[in-house]
Amino acid sequence: MNTQNTDFSPATADEMLNDIRYSKAQQIAELMLSRGLLPPAEFQALTDINREAFNPLYREILPNTGCYKQPSE
Repeated sequence: MNTQNTDFSPATADEMLNDIRYSKAQQIAELMLSRGLLPPAEFQALTDINREAFNPLYREILPNTGCYKQPSE
């Protein structure tokens, strides 16, 4: 017996716009990181801010950028 929740509701226009805005903001952050304009710790912080600000549709399955976090003392 399948007990998974199969309720589905399509994304709203605002949700799709937030997803696009998140994607663009993240692309810019990744470009800045790759060019050395943003240190890894700030990239992580910016990624966290982008996820909070834009609330992308599938944020729970987005790749974890935790590899950029500074080790805690």
